[in-house]
Amino acid sequence: MGSRFSEKLTVIRYRIKYALSYYIFEQWKRIGKKPDVYFYNWWNSNREIQWFYRFIKARHIPLERSLNFFSVFGRKAVVSAYSVEGVKIFYTGEDVHKNAFGSYSEYQDYCLDSVDFALGFDKQTNKQTIYVFQCGYLIL
Repeated sequence: MGSRFSEKLTVIRYRIKYALSYYIFEQWKRIGKKPDVYFYNWWNSNREIQWFYRFIKARHIPLERSLNFFSVFGRKAVVSAYSVEGVKIFYTGEDVHKNAFGSYSEYQDYCLDSVDFALGFDKQTNKQTIYVFQCGYLIL
């Protein structure tokens, strides 16, 4: 019995140590740097191949603040707990409502309470939603 508790405690310590070291490393990388584009809970960590990154860089869009993109490929707690400088943007190309599997279903609210801007493909009824793009038409 004590052995199982010890194993669980070791796992918890490892997870906390990993989370803290990741957070500190991410913040350290940004010290003294100009605003840039960052991705969290993303499907691929290589930002140079991401559409958003290429779009911003190809059009030489000046960034006054960093753009921090979050998605569904990780724990939702990262979105709300991760303190970042700049704009927090949630994006999903996954269905988080119908037939959602794994951790996707926990993102049904599109993290609207934790981000500045959210992009997805479901119609939202939140009163803070500025517009809905539906069937090729912009509905205000």
